[in-house]
Amino acid sequence: FRNDKVLRFIQSDRYQYELKPILSYFQLSSKDFNINSNYYYSQTDLLKEYRCGNNSYYIPIGWYRHGINLKNKYSDYINSIDTDNINNQWPIAFYGTHSLIGNNINQQDLQSSLINNDSIKNEYIHRIKSVDDKSSIYLTTDCSVAADRYTTSFTIKNGDYNKRFKIVFQCRVRPNSFTIHTDLVDHDQLWKINDPQAIRPYRLLLNTETILL
Repeated sequence: FRNDKVLRFIQSDRYQYELKPILSYFQLSSKDFNINSNYYYSQTDLLKEYRCGNNSYYIPIGWYRHGINLKNKYSDYINSIDTDNINNQWPIAFYGTHSLIGNNINQQDLQSSLINNDSIKNEYIHRIKSVDDKSSIYLTTDCSVAADRYTTSFTIKNGDYNKRFKIVFQCRVRPNSFTIHTDLVDHDQLWKINDPQAIRPYRLLLNTETILL
């Protein structure tokens, strides 16, 4: 630690320490996650566009995914997350966040947040001056769109540097439950869903950027 402006003052000794996953900082319970589904989208050779349920979606390169434990939360758990590109498969879309959902990722909390904190919907309503969309939820098929335009970053200080994080939920959407629209400015594809029960957030995507002080 001799080159660290704070840690260099620590004397050599046997200190107790504990390594904790980043999710513990957000006060999220480990039982809400399925580590077998964790994956880092780091490969640059991955195809950018894939299809799921005969709908296109875009791989979130540079993001780390944390699998959400859905067992015993949904009666249609298996059908909503199968991986074959078949007609009745639930397609994939992304939901940007302005704040963390809370201390427990459960069905009620997630769906309540989707309704009350939908930044895509708020911007879209503002542009088209419509009051009919206030009960709808908007998702996008491109994680970078959800992150860049509809997600607020937050910063954690760690010694000589800060880490900036963004969180996006990867979701499955019930087939035939959404209508497809085009963003009025950037012409990105948006999905409009009127029924919150038609959305299954099943992965939490985390993006990290280190900022030197």
